[in-house]
Amino acid sequence: MHGNPIKGEVGFFAEGQPYTLVLTIDALCKVEGLLGKTSRQAQVMLSGGSLEAMRAYWWAGLQEHHPELSVKVAGELIYEVDGDLDATAVINRGLELANPKARKAAKKAAKEAGAAKPDPQTTADGTGKTSSPDGANSA
Repeated sequence: MHGNPIKGEVGFFAEGQPYTLVLTIDALCKVEGLLGKTSRQAQVMLSGGSLEAMRAYWWAGLQEHHPELSVKVAGELIYEVDGDLDATAVINRGLELANPKARKAAKKAAKEAGAAKPDPQTTADGTGKTSSPDGANSA
């Protein structure tokens, strides 16, 4: 799926189309402006189940990659998310990744995953200059 967690992005599909949500500082300021609340108050509204707050985070998070979406159209997409994720999970993941510590952890995990992949050229038995016919290195 698209979306780069190192950049705080969460990718998802709605109505068969790819979308990317990212809750940047600009997006969080848009949430404050739309709701007329501080960021902390907006998060309390969201965790309390406010649909207005949910739509605000959803719309603001989509603006970085989908600036053409109005608040109304973005709100309609909330119920059209395809796959295993729902809008709440996408927003919560976006908020988690908006935290610099979470981004660092995602970057570290990606780096470790890349380092953990064995190189088939160096790990396969029976290959290379120093292999014996039974696959064990004789060097």
